[in-house]
Amino acid sequence: MVSVELSCHHCQRAAGAVQVFCVLRVFGVFGTDLPRKATTEKAMRYPALVIVGVLLLRPSAARAQECWQIEHDYENAKAEYAAYSSPSMIKHRHDSEQQLARLQKPLDECRRKAATDAAAAKAKEQERMRVDAAARATKAAVKARLDAEANAMEDKHEAELDLLRSNPAVGRLIWSTELCIAQKARTTTLAAIAKERKYSRIGGVVSLKDMKDLQDDLRASDDRIAAAKATLRAEPATSPLACSAPKVVALWNCYQQLENGNLSPVGICADSVMENIVELLTHEFEHSGPGQ
Repeated sequence: MVSVELSCHHCQRAAGAVQVFCVLRVFGVFGTDLPRKATTEKAMRYPALVIVGVLLLRPSAARAQECWQIEHDYENAKAEYAAYSSPSMIKHRHDSEQQLARLQKPLDECRRKAATDAAAAKAKEQERMRVDAAARATKAAVKARLDAEANAMEDKHEAELDLLRSNPAVGRLIWSTELCIAQKARTTTLAAIAKERKYSRIGGVVSLKDMKDLQDDLRASDDRIAAAKATLRAEPATSPLACSAPKVVALWNCYQQLENGNLSPVGICADSVMENIVELLTHEFEHSGPGQ
C-alpha cells in the first residue's frame, strides 16, 4: 500500500478514508503529533472516527481546506521548532515559537467551528429522525383508526346479517328462491343431457367428459333441492313460496346480477337490506351443494 503524505496538498487530493483521516488529524482527533505519513490501511482501522470525519467534511469544504492549510503550516512550524534545538539557533527557535503561537489561535478556531458544525449536523439529523418518528406515529395512528372503523363496520354488517337470519320470513324467502334456482338448473341440465343423447344417436359419438359434467351438475341441483326442502320442512307451517312470487322473482334477479359480475346494482337490488339477503342466499347456495 502506497503511503500518503498528510499535508494540505495531499489531503486535498486524497480519497475516501485517507482524506477523512487527514481531517480527523487536523481537528486533533488522533493528535497532531502522529507521524506525517500514514497508509489507507491505518485510516481504515478507525471506522467510527471516519464517520465523524465525514460529518466534519459536510458543512463547508472551503473551511476544511482552510483548516488543512493551517494544520500544514502548524506542522511545519513544529518541525522547525524541534530542529532549532542547538544554542546557536536560539533566535530561529524563538521565531518558530512565535509562529506556532500565531497559528495556534486560528487552528483552535477551526477546531471550534468544526465542532459547532458537527453539533449542528447532529442536531439536524436528530430533528430529521424526530420528524420521521412523528410521521410514522401519525401513519400508525391513522392505520389503527381505519382498522378500528373497518372492524366496527364489519361487526355492524354481521349483526345485520344475524338479524336477517333470525327472521323466519327472510329464511323462507331465501330457501324458496334457492329451491327455484336449483329446480331451474336441474331442468336445464336434463334438457342438455337429452340433447346430447339425441345427437349421439345421429352421429354415433358421445362425449363422456361432457356427460360426466352434466351428471355432476344434475347431482348438485338434486342436493340443493333436497337441502332447501328439508330446511323449509323444519320450520313449523312453512311451505315454499311460488317461483313466480314477486319477492322470489326480485331476489332471484338480484342474485343473477351478482352472479353475472354486476357489482353496481340498481333499483331494488341496490337496497342495503336486499344486498344482505342476496349475500345470505349466496352463502347458503354455496354451502348446500354436494358434500356440504
